Amino acid sequence: GPPGTAAWRWFSRLAEGLGRSRRQRALFFLLAASVSILVTGYHTGTFDQIALLPMLRAHADPGLYPGDPIVGLRTQHYTFFWFLFLPALRLGALEAALFLAHIAATWATFAAVWELAVALFGSAASATLAVGALILPHVGFVGFPIIEFSLLNRGVALPLILLAFALYFRGRTTASFALLGATYNLHLVSVHFAL
Repeated sequence: GPPGTAAWRWFSRLAEGLGRSRRQRALFFLLAASVSILVTGYHTGTFDQIALLPMLRAHADPGLYPGDPIVGLRTQHYTFFWFLFLPALRLGALEAALFLAHIAATWATFAAVWELAVALFGSAASATLAVGALILPHVGFVGFPIIEFSLLNRGVALPLILLAFALYFRGRTTASFALLGATYNLHLVSVHFAL
């Protein structure tokens, strides 16, 4: 509601509390991530993972998929992200590790949105609105939802890129570009969009 109404006062108290307490913000981001994942859904082995997971399995066991031309492209990837899941694959816990990483990346995206909104507007109320607005599915510039239904390396790169923007707007240019440089190892196309 408009300023001065009971709804506005409630929202202002909520935003001020979130602005003061890291613990409350962490729980707020977890709630936002949970609702977003529940609304969007979660799938393993679809979309880009249809090729990425067989490639990962072939890294763990080169005897798999002999002569497959798509899996043979696994050495041409420009990211090291998927190699982080080799231990989970070898332990038989790949799907669980992917889901936990998806939750973490989604949580980090909401935390980064908060940081960017504070950097831009200097207000916990703006940051609270920004996080709230992103909870429900939105289609981004490339036609895919911003919070995706599956773990992909571009989804893990997103919070780092948002943090790089926040650093840049706070005048920390060197740190911003260093973070973007490190993020190249996750998803270089996203970093190019950011640059």
